[in-house]
Amino acid sequence: MNNNLPSENLEKNRLKQSLLWPVYFVAFLWIIKLFEVFSGIDLGGLGVYPRSLRGILGIFTAPFIHGDARGNDILGNFSHIISNTMPLVVLGFLVLYSYRQIAAKVIAIIWVGSGLLVWVGGRASYHIGASMLIYGMAFFVFFSGVFRKDVKAIALASIVVLFYGSMVWGLLPIQPGVSWEGHIAGAITGIVCAYVYRHVNPRPRYQWELEEEEPQPDIIQEDPFWVPKQHPTIHPPQSNSILDWEVKYHYVEGKKPNDQQPPDA
Repeated sequence: MNNNLPSENLEKNRLKQSLLWPVYFVAFLWIIKLFEVFSGIDLGGLGVYPRSLRGILGIFTAPFIHGDARGNDILGNFSHIISNTMPLVVLGFLVLYSYRQIAAKVIAIIWVGSGLLVWVGGRASYHIGASMLIYGMAFFVFFSGVFRKDVKAIALASIVVLFYGSMVWGLLPIQPGVSWEGHIAGAITGIVCAYVYRHVNPRPRYQWELEEEEPQPDIIQEDPFWVPKQHPTIHPPQSNSILDWEVKYHYVEGKKPNDQQPPDA
């Protein structure tokens, strides 16, 4: 009988849940975007508008809003959310599965913290999109590997570099209409979270995993009643040769709200 089956089933269930939650979130974003496009209602005003009282609400609502529904190009209206879909699913899965003890806290800090930083230091325009969350999760996973220096965290960091290394260009103000301030804000909060939670284990270890790493007992066991034979101590003959002198070294240790097109986040 396999006693590890319940633990393995639990692990599969958590793996499934870690994937489903990002998928649900992205599906909700698509529902909002479809409503915005086909209803003709512009939701860009729900973005973060820096240093404005009406822009404070955007700290909480900006990640739900993507692109600009006022244009005539229907496909163009979806380009923003399309570019954010896969990174949200992949990075969301990595954070939820590998750091599930702190995943909710990390995502909440990135969400609110990055929005607040944009509100304080962003350009006077509406900042929208979930890119702040994407950059926050990417930098959290990467710098968790840097700060923790364990094999699993470094492996996750390598995955981020492999697939999303080009994200670093989004931190520069080189593309018009893109909220590079939001990207920087997300990166900063992600790094802060990685440092603050650097001592929290990435993933709980299950009993069946620990049993695999337990050292096997030696085949030959010592007899507690066996006493080794005593031999007389042999002292070397005394010598006055200079080669037999003992040398000892001593050392001393020293001290040593405008109607403007919102930049996509």
